[in-house]
Amino acid sequence: MWLTEFFQGMVGTLTSGGHLKLYFLNRAEHYMRENRTRLQQFLESIALLAESYIVVAVAMPLFLIVMLVIMFWVSGSGAQMSEGMLYGIVLGFIPMIHVAYAVLVYTSSKEQEM
Repeated sequence: MWLTEFFQGMVGTLTSGGHLKLYFLNRAEHYMRENRTRLQQFLESIALLAESYIVVAVAMPLFLIVMLVIMFWVSGSGAQMSEGMLYGIVLGFIPMIHVAYAVLVYTSSKEQEM
């Protein structure tokens, strides 16, 4: 799409007798501004993902584990279930969160390339 626009502009400049060097400089500046805007938007979305990653994948599991340990420690009941639950969180839930965020970052970087 942008390539056809570029070549059509080049042909139009040549047929009208314009300066091709000036056209190339203007197009280069235009594409550079467009690229900066896209990169800025991409960086803002990655920053949002990073903030949510810290909350969801780092802070929440830590608080959850500490709260569960204290609850089962204080209550004294369900000691077997608490151990299995903690293993489930540490070995299942936390890695799934990390994989999900890795996939999110990968897909957003693939969208950026397009």
